[in-house]
Amino acid sequence: MNLIILGFAAGVMIAAAIFGLIIPAMENSARWGKLNFIPAVCGILLGSLFLVTLDKFIPHIHKNGKIEGPTN
Repeated sequence: MNLIILGFAAGVMIAAAIFGLIIPAMENSARWGKLNFIPAVCGILLGSLFLVTLDKFIPHIHKNGKIEGPTN
């Protein structure tokens, strides 16, 4: 049951990201013509890079007990 709820929540978040962020970004960059997807793609890539950077530099413990990030 928990996996069903988790899958539903993931679907809702993906839909919110697409309909609330990505499509409006593409509409607002209509002056770019056929390349109106570039600002949205750049934003997704920069956000992903930011999250990966945070993951590397903030100490945390995974579920399996593996410690990751700086130890000091």
